[in-house]
Amino acid sequence: MGTSPPRSCEREYSDIEECCAAFRATHLDFLPFARSAAKWRLGTADFGKLTLWWGRVAAHGAGVGAMPTGSLLLVVSAGGARGWRVNRETLTAGRVAVLPPRADYACILPASSWLALTVPPVFLETHRRAAHEAGLAPRRGVALLELGEGASRVRRALESARRLTTREPSLLDDSGARSALQRALLDALLESIPHAPRAEHVDHRLLARLVHYLRMQRGHALWVSDLCSGLATTPRSLHRLFPEALGTTPARYLRLRRLHLARRALLAGDFPSVTAAAVHFGFFDLGRFSSAYRRQFGEMPSAALRRGGPTRVG
Repeated sequence: MGTSPPRSCEREYSDIEECCAAFRATHLDFLPFARSAAKWRLGTADFGKLTLWWGRVAAHGAGVGAMPTGSLLLVVSAGGARGWRVNRETLTAGRVAVLPPRADYACILPASSWLALTVPPVFLETHRRAAHEAGLAPRRGVALLELGEGASRVRRALESARRLTTREPSLLDDSGARSALQRALLDALLESIPHAPRAEHVDHRLLARLVHYLRMQRGHALWVSDLCSGLATTPRSLHRLFPEALGTTPARYLRLRRLHLARRALLAGDFPSVTAAAVHFGFFDLGRFSSAYRRQFGEMPSAALRRGGPTRVG
């Protein structure tokens, strides 16, 4: 019986053609401007439906590519280098490149690091209204989303997921952890778009549906994408409602809710480690999770774990 490939791996290549062949998210032919003994790095983490990619372009060069039919690719520059161009458009720090299925593209890349996320269109179909509002709905050509500070949030989310899966790849063996990471990454994308200002009047019908939905989902970790699907609404509508009705944004409210769920699970001994609990509830930046936990509850999560009951098996 064959062995399943690892869900997370990182490798260094001395041959750019071999590196491009391993980058299965897209068909890419890349030509460095200067052939040298440079090393090319490529890593990937498979969350099930979403796949995270990262790497480093070792030499300035140009390439042409074509997207396959089965996925949409989001790309951000991680190294802060200038000169990234996709179809004659500059990929600045405040932009995210969206390469839809079957799109052809040309690119000029400086020597720098990058992060990318492949998203199947069927996954976006589940969140159709939210994806359309975020500019992620399938389209014909390559697009560069103007996200400003939102691009930094996307970059931080992808980088946090990369660090976590590189440090503890075994986490991806757990289907619950993979699901939580996928939903957290989708939320990072949805939260990156500019939202409408606070509403002057509360939408009482939407608020009533929200209260009912949260009661029905008591004990379950939720993200903004879940609210959009469960309430048949959009992130923009939620951003108009939450500040007026609850005094905060949807993402902050749900993050605090998941923080309380994580504390409850740690005290109950439901997880063998703080990391396992954090990832299950969608916190993959463990430093930020510990800091937020301590600010909220006055102790580190490890203290709650030590006081918790015996870990459940099965």
